[in-house]
Amino acid sequence: MNDKELLAEIKGKEFYRQAGEGKFINLMLPLKSIYSMKEVYGTNFPWCIGIVKDGSGEWWWDKNGMKSVGHWFVEQQRNDPTFITRIEKNWQHARQDVKNCIEKIKDNRYKDACAAFKDLTKKAEEAWKQVIFIDAFDVDGEEIIQKEAGADVAALTVPYELSYTQRQELSLLKIAHALKQGKNVQKQLKTHAQSFYWYKNSYAFVEKFDEKYFLKEAKKIAQKSKKEIKKEMEDITTGMKEQQRQCEKLIASLPTNARNIIHFFRKLSNLRDQRKATHVELIVWMKLLIGKIAPRIPENLNQFIVYDEIDDMHDPEFIVQLKAREKRVLTGVTAQQGFFVMTGKEGESVTSLFHDTKTVEQLSGRIAYAGNVRGIVKVVNTAADFGKLKKSEILVAPMTRPDYFPLMKRCAAIVTDEGGITSHAAIVARELKKPCIIGTHNATKVLKDGDMVEVDANKGVVRKLS
Repeated sequence: MNDKELLAEIKGKEFYRQAGEGKFINLMLPLKSIYSMKEVYGTNFPWCIGIVKDGSGEWWWDKNGMKSVGHWFVEQQRNDPTFITRIEKNWQHARQDVKNCIEKIKDNRYKDACAAFKDLTKKAEEAWKQVIFIDAFDVDGEEIIQKEAGADVAALTVPYELSYTQRQELSLLKIAHALKQGKNVQKQLKTHAQSFYWYKNSYAFVEKFDEKYFLKEAKKIAQKSKKEIKKEMEDITTGMKEQQRQCEKLIASLPTNARNIIHFFRKLSNLRDQRKATHVELIVWMKLLIGKIAPRIPENLNQFIVYDEIDDMHDPEFIVQLKAREKRVLTGVTAQQGFFVMTGKEGESVTSLFHDTKTVEQLSGRIAYAGNVRGIVKVVNTAADFGKLKKSEILVAPMTRPDYFPLMKRCAAIVTDEGGITSHAAIVARELKKPCIIGTHNATKVLKDGDMVEVDANKGVVRKLS
């Protein structure tokens, strides 16, 4: 594929942008499933193109294609209310296959690291095929729900279960509470570490946390009083129960067809959370296995492989390709051309289509949680920016991930470039009851550190005040 062929396929199309930190290898499973999901559902996204440079990526989707995919899934659910149940069943089966593979790796039951890597990534790709479609609703999921129910979208789409970040926090609070009571927590710590050793990971950050790490974190929490710890536990459990109670009350007043669609979207919130949890766990083992397969290739290069290139890692010519990708890589999938990778100056004319630097004084997006606050902006593009956000400031980010959670707790409001009602930012904003506007497309480009803004999450608008 060359620039001309790619341009011919995408020029003139409206696009939807995603952006954030991420290592190339950790992004390839979801990227390739954008096309291969057709094997499962008979439909897929027309194209998605991204550029990865300096540890961050920008991704552009065919916006109308996303809408078409989303509407197709809604129609399947409308015609058959058991549709989402079958999706969930297939996903859980595929997810369990990934977990079984990880257990085999832990027990050294593969003949070698390469065989383990191939099996793990094959199982992971099968899992991603089941649930990549969820991203389609980042574009107009809210509009679909409003059309069906005509009510508060955030209140109607409360998930059926706690997110993995909430479960991890609750489990650690219980350990801290036991420490305050002078109890032996070794068994609890072991279980916690086995369940959440991966919880802080993201597309950009991969680490395996042990019992010592979690004990240190529990001791920090244990510096609080028993009353404070107990209240934090109750805030998680009773807070979710109250949100669910209010959600069920609203849903009960809706006609059957609307209840069916709301049920579909509530399930998607849980599936998206499970999808992320599964991915950030499996990439721990991908990293470990690559280190064993090609120990002489430094991590700054091996992070640029596509997972099905694993057999090429001892080829000197392939190492040259990895070095080219390290500088800049354009990648993606299209319906006509399939999967591609370009390096160097290839694709520069393509990326110029996507960049828009217009100056604006007001941004609009989707309401994830209502409210109205004023504050100082801090743009958080990468983990290196985490330290600059102070309490009661406005968090502006391309998207949020689990490692953003401490920032989300101390900020006054959340504004993101991307995301829909099932996104991490939307789910956590509802948990924390923080005003949140998602899907502004270019908040991180328009807003700068120190800007005074009004986040009017009652109207879905961010206004620059100075």
